[in-house]
Amino acid sequence: QMPNVSSCKKPLFQQPGSPGYVKEVYDLPAKSSTPAVCTAECCSRCEFFTCNASSVLKPGAKTRWGFSQEICCERPPEIQWKADEWPPAVCSKECGLHEVHETRKVLCWDAANLAEVDVALCSALKQPSQTRVRCPATASCGTCKATSCPEGHVAKLQPPSSCAGPCTAAECCDRLCSAEDCPVGHSPKSPAPTCTNCTVATCCDPTRWSFEEWKQRNECDSSCGQPEVIQHRSVLCKAYPVEDAGQMVRNDLCEGPMPATSRVQCPATAACVADVVDWVYSEWKYTVDCSQRECGMRELTEDREVQCKDKSGKFLPDTRCPGVKPSTHRVICPATPACKE
Repeated sequence: QMPNVSSCKKPLFQQPGSPGYVKEVYDLPAKSSTPAVCTAECCSRCEFFTCNASSVLKPGAKTRWGFSQEICCERPPEIQWKADEWPPAVCSKECGLHEVHETRKVLCWDAANLAEVDVALCSALKQPSQTRVRCPATASCGTCKATSCPEGHVAKLQPPSSCAGPCTAAECCDRLCSAEDCPVGHSPKSPAPTCTNCTVATCCDPTRWSFEEWKQRNECDSSCGQPEVIQHRSVLCKAYPVEDAGQMVRNDLCEGPMPATSRVQCPATAACVADVVDWVYSEWKYTVDCSQRECGMRELTEDREVQCKDKSGKFLPDTRCPGVKPSTHRVICPATPACKE
């Protein structure tokens, strides 16, 4: 039962917790006490206790019972926010995941007395966050159906079911071997295979020139008038896959100069005497000094005969003679201007 507060006054003797405290004085019988002396019943509340120099009365001293340093006093408060540490965030990298939030406990804390206090005491301090995004949302999942393969690539036979974000050509497409993968002396395989690590062995077939050997002739006709005999053969550039007879490819894919496709098998022989033909004609007859001609004179011309003959003097068509037919007509002097009257 609480004593009559009006009969209690601050004690005049040395109180417990002070250097001059005398227990016998404090423990006077309650009935013999007076307000001036302060009884144990009246003064056993913390409001009349004197705390030591390093402490203060606890809140609610007027109603707190137990006249001692431990019960009535505490260190001056050190108010601060106290928050649990965030745990390490382990996030999945899978596509299509939502943002993940987490919370933690945040207290207004008296660090001196290791006790939670009213949040109003921390109002002037910046409060730590109670929530955070532990894992951000991941990109939506893409599909290879929406991805077109660039030139020189084809769709994978077994593409991934989904991609972390928009699908890329690297995820959905395989590269095809190309001519750039093949050095001189090699040809791209046909059809072009797909490759990840595109090497000559993976992408290319070796090439070489393919041709027939020259057919030999026993002897050439050495009689006069024989024309030159030219021999021809087929020369091809071929690629040779394993166990293959060769596939024709472009000539520039074979290494080295292209072997000859023709040769003179027999040279032409000298013409027979009767067969030797040429143009037969006379030299021009007239030589005139045109500057001496008078006015009104007509054009002065000269003609000659030009014929195609063989060595025997036989006339032949012009088409049998070599080269351009020499001129049969010439202008010696042009016409002079008309005379003035």
